[in-house]
Amino acid sequence: MGAFIETGTGAFAEYARVPAKRAIPIPDWMSMNEAATIPLAGLTACSGLYQLLKLPEPGSSPSGTPILVWAGSSIALSAVK
Repeated sequence: MGAFIETGTGAFAEYARVPAKRAIPIPDWMSMNEAATIPLAGLTACSGLYQLLKLPEPGSSPSGTPILVWAGSSIALSAVK
């Protein structure tokens, strides 16, 4: 499992190269389908916070921007983290 953040393309490819620092081994007890769902909540939260709400990305400005996360889903929990 890997993130395509730095590669720019290949998310729908059958095979893709991913930088080693972005790859995470899938545990033996987890199926490929289960592993594929792990990044969805985090990426959806990031999309809402940084693209939709235009909040500053981590490390780009001083922290301290207040935000209220009003939900109890996996996406809301990822947003809080």
